[in-house]
Amino acid sequence: MPDPTPTPPPAPAPKVNRSTLNQDWINSLNNAGQIVAAAQKAEYAPVFTAGGITAAKLTTLTTDIAAAHVLAGDATTARAALEAAVKSIIARRREIQFAADAKWPPSDPANAVIRREFRLSPDKPMK
Repeated sequence: MPDPTPTPPPAPAPKVNRSTLNQDWINSLNNAGQIVAAAQKAEYAPVFTAGGITAAKLTTLTTDIAAAHVLAGDATTARAALEAAVKSIIARRREIQFAADAKWPPSDPANAVIRREFRLSPDKPMK
């Protein structure tokens, strides 16, 4: 016999206030900055240059990250401009991560340290 107790409705999603959203963006920018810094290391340059991610692209991305940090710190900034900047940076950050994921696959345990530098799981491929 089925249970007559009604199933409660799912809990509503937590509300995201501007402060929380802003902190999420700042965290994404910090993460992107660390990944770009790793990609700018001389020993990794040939890997990224071969994949079309040049030093100039990395420098531009570093500049964009710094500019987005300024936008994120300004409470009066138009949210659309900040959101667009963060989305662009995240897309370019993922391009770097995919290149690192392809060059240093998780199937080789020796790649774990390098994968961590790019904020990749040491034992799982990037999705």
